[in-house]
Amino acid sequence: MSEIMVTPEGVASLKKLAGTMQEQVSEIKGATGVLEGELGSNQGGLGPHVGSIQKLIDTMNEQVDQASSPVNELSEKVESLAQKYQGYIDDDIFK
Repeated sequence: MSEIMVTPEGVASLKKLAGTMQEQVSEIKGATGVLEGELGSNQGGLGPHVGSIQKLIDTMNEQVDQASSPVNELSEKVESLAQKYQGYIDDDIFK
């Protein structure tokens, strides 16, 4: 694990990390939505498998919802740390 320095670059890295975590959750939710849309568009060709595929998609959605809460909490903590570091920089306590 690398260290984050109390520098403008360190703050930028933390903010980028927090944003990336949020983006990844959104992308996963979007992908499951696309999958569900495709299932709806292709129900005729999938025949008796539609129900089992829908159950799998529902399971994925539940798991994403469960996982997104801790990811969001972690993202908020990282963003808070970035703000704390920025406060140190703004206060010039290291100069």
